[in-house]
Amino acid sequence: IDLSFSGTRLVGTPSIEGSGDIRVTARDGRGGEATALIRFEVVPNSAPVVVNPNGDFVLASGESIDYDFTDGGSVFVDPDGHSLTFRATLTPAAKGLAIVGTRVVGHLDSPGAVFVTVKAADGFGGVAQDRFVFGHESASFGNRLHDEKPIERVIVVAGEGLKA
Repeated sequence: IDLSFSGTRLVGTPSIEGSGDIRVTARDGRGGEATALIRFEVVPNSAPVVVNPNGDFVLASGESIDYDFTDGGSVFVDPDGHSLTFRATLTPAAKGLAIVGTRVVGHLDSPGAVFVTVKAADGFGGVAQDRFVFGHESASFGNRLHDEKPIERVIVVAGEGLKA
């Protein structure tokens, strides 16, 4: 588990999960001593999770946007309490929008939609993603905006053929 002592501190970055025991003995130099057993456990990192996903937006022509995609820190949570860093992208084209810090700012300068993908990372390999859209009111979205939601659900039983 690649840990060592530095003075009175246990230091290092564990590379694998596991556990161990540390026995600490204190002697007073006059024959007295006390011993304590300390058990430590290295557990896997838990990835951040989306607890309050961003909604989709339909905007009128010329309507300004200044939107915090973390919603004040309420969109993502890290179960381990790690600080999160955020990275957002605009696809397929920015269409007048920009990412400034944790905000989407600007206005849609042409019909269509801009998908915002936000990734929250905990610095220990855990990542969560939220995706939402800013759509122009003149665009036709049918009854849904998110492109990753299924239109139809097909259930296939293992060992049976698929008939579509």
